[in-house]
Amino acid sequence: MVVVVALPPTTPTGVSGGRTGPGSKRLYEIHWNAVATTNYQIERTIPSIGTDYQDAGTTPSSTFVEDSGEVVGQISMRVRACNPSGCSGWSGNVYANF
Repeated sequence: MVVVVALPPTTPTGVSGGRTGPGSKRLYEIHWNAVATTNYQIERTIPSIGTDYQDAGTTPSSTFVEDSGEVVGQISMRVRACNPSGCSGWSGNVYANF
């Protein structure tokens, strides 16, 4: 009998990002090197408001873009890869300043 054990994916590397968009658009982006996974989870925190991370969303691709809303200051973002066996550790942080 052969037992196949599925493992969680590896942590995304090459994480970068920041403010993006033309003119006064208040968008930020985070992108990374793709790994074998089902999807990615992205979290953000706004240090001037608090240090707790909040869910920013999920994506099957290696890029995530979101509107910062009315944030003034810095947004910190991180990503992890997930599959049915679990999730990787979180990546390092990237920052966008508004």
